[in-house]
Amino acid sequence: MGIFSWAVDTADGLSRVSDGVACAENLGQRASRGVRGTARGLTGLHRIGVAERSRVVVGGDLIHHSDDDRERALAIVDLGLAQLRAEVEPIATAAGARPALAQWWSADVLPMLSDWALFRAHQSSWASRIATEWETYLAWRKLLGVLRTGARMQGIALASPEPDRLPETIVERGLAGRGSGIETAWTIGRTLLYTAVGLAGIWGLYAVIRDVRRARGDHQDQEHQEP
Repeated sequence: MGIFSWAVDTADGLSRVSDGVACAENLGQRASRGVRGTARGLTGLHRIGVAERSRVVVGGDLIHHSDDDRERALAIVDLGLAQLRAEVEPIATAAGARPALAQWWSADVLPMLSDWALFRAHQSSWASRIATEWETYLAWRKLLGVLRTGARMQGIALASPEPDRLPETIVERGLAGRGSGIETAWTIGRTLLYTAVGLAGIWGLYAVIRDVRRARGDHQDQEHQEP
């Protein structure tokens, strides 16, 4: 009887261990899914928030800026700076130019034009353009606007038209309030989707924690009941 009893107890113990392992694996898988869902939701909302803060402007792509967008951005800034130089340089470098204007041109504008020429040369390859963050193109477009404002503050009336906006994605147009009805609805739906995914992930993690606590309490009660 002793051997038989030992065998039964051993089998029962192994069964409990097996059930415990299976339960732990199930909880681990559910927790992993919860973490992934939460991460996807938060990441998606973060990306939308970044796009909203930057107020980016782009072509017809849904989410990402293509190489065509980058080439378009380079062309816009390149043309704008060339037109600015053609209008301002003859006046700023003339013999009777005001000292403040001449200094602004030589100390502020020319170094920026030199930096742009270097950047433009580096952007000649497809790989370099793709590796460049879109915010860099936005910064150059903003700088072009600052230089045009500076020229007007120096008393120069510019005849060239204002540079075009850089291309915009559908999401960016929707977030900036410039999208069509469909684009705005798509952006709202995308935000709600990421929110739902994140909440589902958080609820999954809460359910795992609740089940772990319940299983721990049941195990403690069982230990108290055993002789």
